[in-house]
Amino acid sequence: MKKLVGIIGAGGLIGSELVKYLSKDFQVRIVKSSMLYGDTDKLAISLEGTDFIINLAGFPIAGRWNRKVKNLIYASRIDTTKNLVKAVGLMKKKPIKLLNASAVGLYADGLICDETSLHFANNYLAKVVIDWEKEAYDVLKFGTKLCILRFGVVLSNSGGAFKILRKIFWLGIGGVIGNGKQGFSFILIDDVVRIVHRIISTDADGIFNVVCPQPSTNSEFSHKLASSLNRPCVFKIPSFVLRLVLREGSSTLLVGQKVIPARLHSEGYQFIGNNLKECLNNLVK
Repeated sequence: MKKLVGIIGAGGLIGSELVKYLSKDFQVRIVKSSMLYGDTDKLAISLEGTDFIINLAGFPIAGRWNRKVKNLIYASRIDTTKNLVKAVGLMKKKPIKLLNASAVGLYADGLICDETSLHFANNYLAKVVIDWEKEAYDVLKFGTKLCILRFGVVLSNSGGAFKILRKIFWLGIGGVIGNGKQGFSFILIDDVVRIVHRIISTDADGIFNVVCPQPSTNSEFSHKLASSLNRPCVFKIPSFVLRLVLREGSSTLLVGQKVIPARLHSEGYQFIGNNLKECLNNLVK
């Protein structure tokens, strides 16, 4: 009998692709993200029988931040994960693993970071990610294994940032953001779904950087994307403009990370997109 995977946040880019990919080898149950805000008893009932839970819930971080948006970003990750862990505690049969989303945004720029790095950023997003992961660790007390998935920017033609950027660069109005030196860690959606499948199919647990093996910079990404589309890359978006428009939310564009997937490498995972060129070749055909 196939194992049962419960996916929370199945309507997003990663979740929708996971539903399709995992359905080949697993039973998949979609659990609405809204249930994370409600009664934990009902949430536990909706998760009962699942062997694995994948939690991808979280309010989008892109855009202009004000106090309300920052509270939504925080609560949609920390409060919901806390409720999810409480629900696991109420389940009659505990799941084997919880795969909880996280982000490379906790790492500071300037150094190459792997899963053992404690070189964390000193900004709001890093605080969110650190607190998010802390709540997820409480699931261990119930005997459920925990996998923290620190995602880089997921590249896909089906949605997310790349779909938007592709249109902008195709129109010839794409360009470098700020000084362009900020790190850019990314991964193909094809690799994401294969990595998740691998994690729930093995005994692996702990922290995983879900990123391409060779990180880039914003400048390199911008120029290579433009080149792959046979378009120019002559514009530059000044940092002060982004700060003026997006306020603190500009940090998602002006601050980056250079992250490597040491765990996946050590466990022998073979990437479809090993570098920026391979990823763009896969996406721009």
